[in-house]
Amino acid sequence: MVLRLYEGVAEEVTAAQLGLTPDRVRTLCDRAVAELGSRPGAAPGPRPDARRKEAA
Repeated sequence: MVLRLYEGVAEEVTAAQLGLTPDRVRTLCDRAVAELGSRPGAAPGPRPDARRKEAA
């Protein structure tokens, strides 16, 4: 999740680093995002790149 969503690393690169297929990385990220979004009281926070811009 960190590589894909926070760092913006491509699926193919993430898959190679983890020893998985790109389809598996996509599936895992999709499931994780769905799980986090379905939790009660879960509100989306600012995007990581928005925080970087605010700090500058």
